[in-house]
Amino acid sequence: MSTPTPRVFTLPPDLRQRAWKALVKALGLVDATRFVMAVESGEGDSVEKYAKLWEGMTLEEVHHEILKAKARGEISP
Repeated sequence: MSTPTPRVFTLPPDLRQRAWKALVKALGLVDATRFVMAVESGEGDSVEKYAKLWEGMTLEEVHHEILKAKARGEISP
């Protein structure tokens, strides 16, 4: 019996952005982030990856850094 291949879904950037805004509006920034981190599929240990990436920062500080990077054009809005 073969193992089923997981389906990979990609979302258009505008849909992803609208979905994120809806989650934040409905759940608040902290719970929306928790939700996305819980359901996001990926490779490796994402908890460890985020812990290292955000070490010593509050969630609000992480959010502020993301907004600054968007304003500088380093990541898409």
